[in-house]
Amino acid sequence: MDLLARIQHWGTTTPERIAHVSAGQTLTYGGLAHESDLLAGYLIQHLPNNKAPIILRGHKENEMLIGMLGIVKAGHPYIPLDISLPDQRVDTIITASKTILTLTPELIQLILPRAEHGIKTRAPAKDDGWYVIFTSGSTGEPKGVVITRESLESFVDWILPEQGFKESGEVFLNQAPFSFDLS
Repeated sequence: MDLLARIQHWGTTTPERIAHVSAGQTLTYGGLAHESDLLAGYLIQHLPNNKAPIILRGHKENEMLIGMLGIVKAGHPYIPLDISLPDQRVDTIITASKTILTLTPELIQLILPRAEHGIKTRAPAKDDGWYVIFTSGSTGEPKGVVITRESLESFVDWILPEQGFKESGEVFLNQAPFSFDLS
């Protein structure tokens, strides 16, 4: 199962369906697909095509989902960092990850109106990183674990039938920050 194609499918077939709600702001699947394409195009135009990670620092704003997909569609893995993380930990992660950019919801809001339409996105290959999650492990020092497209798709392919989710009828309460792997 191609996860990006599946998300784009929902953006095309049910564009008005709600994908995410945060602080009273609603993001539809159509909006998610369109705005993540715009962000991807902007990143493709302004960043090297080197698959270097991009930090995405925020909380549960709609722009976090737009950022996640936009970064992946631009050919880079994202590193989700919650705003509750101490600055020293964030600085350590920035240094360790060799990131090329830090995006925030506010920066994404500034980028989207400036982004050009129609730029072809770059889907990651199966062994490309989709995201990097940082864990403390046993030493307390942040360590990055790369989650590939293939790993993520394998998990989604397992969890959907395992949990018996209804394809168009599920609603989830999002309690964990995006920097927590299960989210």
